[in-house]
Amino acid sequence: MGRAADEDVLPHDLARDGKRKVVLAEMQDRRACSPCDVGTIVHGEQRAMPLCRFREHLEQPQLVARLEPLLAQLHDVDPAGEDHIEKLRKVARPRARVGTEIEPGVSEHRPSVGLVPHGSSPQGGLRGQQPTVEPDPGNSGVRERMTEQHSDIAIIGAGTIGAAVAWRCAQRGLTVTLADPDSTRGAWHTAAGMLAPITELHYTEEPLLRLGLASLERFPAFAAELEDDTGLPVGLEARGTVAVAWDSADLAGLQDLAAFARQLGVDVELLTGRELRTLEPALAAGMPGALHAPGEQQVDPRLLHAALLEACRRSGVTIVRSAASVFVEDDRATGLTVADARHLADHVVLTAGAWSAQIEGVPPALLPPVRPVKGQTLRLRLTGAPRLSRVVRAEIKGSHVYLVPRSGGQIVVGASTEEAGYDTAPRAGAVYELLRDAQTVLPELSEAVLDEVSTGLRPGTPDNAPIIGTSALDGLIIASGHYRNGILLTPITADAIAEYVTTGEVPDVVTPFSPARFAGARAVRT
Repeated sequence: MGRAADEDVLPHDLARDGKRKVVLAEMQDRRACSPCDVGTIVHGEQRAMPLCRFREHLEQPQLVARLEPLLAQLHDVDPAGEDHIEKLRKVARPRARVGTEIEPGVSEHRPSVGLVPHGSSPQGGLRGQQPTVEPDPGNSGVRERMTEQHSDIAIIGAGTIGAAVAWRCAQRGLTVTLADPDSTRGAWHTAAGMLAPITELHYTEEPLLRLGLASLERFPAFAAELEDDTGLPVGLEARGTVAVAWDSADLAGLQDLAAFARQLGVDVELLTGRELRTLEPALAAGMPGALHAPGEQQVDPRLLHAALLEACRRSGVTIVRSAASVFVEDDRATGLTVADARHLADHVVLTAGAWSAQIEGVPPALLPPVRPVKGQTLRLRLTGAPRLSRVVRAEIKGSHVYLVPRSGGQIVVGASTEEAGYDTAPRAGAVYELLRDAQTVLPELSEAVLDEVSTGLRPGTPDNAPIIGTSALDGLIIASGHYRNGILLTPITADAIAEYVTTGEVPDVVTPFSPARFAGARAVRT
């Protein structure tokens, strides 16, 4: 007391540095101040700072810890000053708690989250959120305070794939941490939910067809188990699909596809124009025929995702709502770094969808070659009796369109395909083209109400097939790049990853999709 301070300490230094030693100087009695004021206790006499102005510093979770040593020093110096700081600590504590508490299986860790602006690319972490794990300049205490937790599996990305992997692993008795800064949006939110391995088929994609058929076969039991575990519906319906021909050239292509499918043992049938009109009378007249795939199904992706997250909570999965980076030590992925905590794990699973090539921590050469592919879907509504009883697909003058009927008269129309980076702004031209082609197939849609335009980013790969399996980085498993088949392939992907982490084996049908097929291919980071 009564001597110069060893070093100047200003109010903003307090928010920056909790480890610095403070020598009090020129102490003033602030008992006469308003209870809402906190007096500056160093750097000579200064005016009291209203507590409301000090709130800007309260966004830092570490502030509570930094106030503790200050309270200890004030205890023997000035009880009034100690009382003011104690009030500040009480105000700061609720905000600090947001960044520090995780309750497995019940509540979710939710630090501040923001989405990437349209047209900008993510810079670190999942979906553009940079984990705050490196100390600020002059603040060496952050790393010392980083907490560590351990689980058997740490998953980055909580879309349908990530949530399903977490649920299946938890069912096998494994402890699971699931991290995502915003699990309320993803490609699943835009997807129509067609479970259509046959009508999505291209001639060169036989392994993908077999993978899709294997996953479709698992879907009814997967959905029933999920609904039993959570009490929530997923909207699974076995409606079948008709791929309609617009002209004779389209019909010839469908005939070739039917022959190829039958060689693989797939149940399909060709319909004449009259048979098509009998099956779906609301379709436009004059179509020469169609391919009918009665075994294809559909599910509501939004209901499916909600049920998967609920199943994770009930299974004891720790859900962390924050950006995450992969923690690599001694050339092995050993966990995730999330905010001020490190989640160590025996296995790290990357299920970050279109953001998989943007995750920090993984050496760039070992990131999966996944890129975002923009897609838009529309949700239309017709009053009265349902117009469609099946999913309808068509190619109108080179443009692909599909119509997926939902309960309540809603019809999902999709989907555009654009290489536009991480831009998710709706494009008027794409909306127009979808409406034009959909009305060509189902004329009554001109009277429909437009409920929603939804834009999402599909995770594309160089060969348009998923990446499932162990990566070149020890300890890192990849389940990404599902492109147009993410919803369809959810059961088989989740089962394959859970089987691998428990037995070291994967189903034979999954092995063609190993990350090893892209050895030497580098991810493009935009």
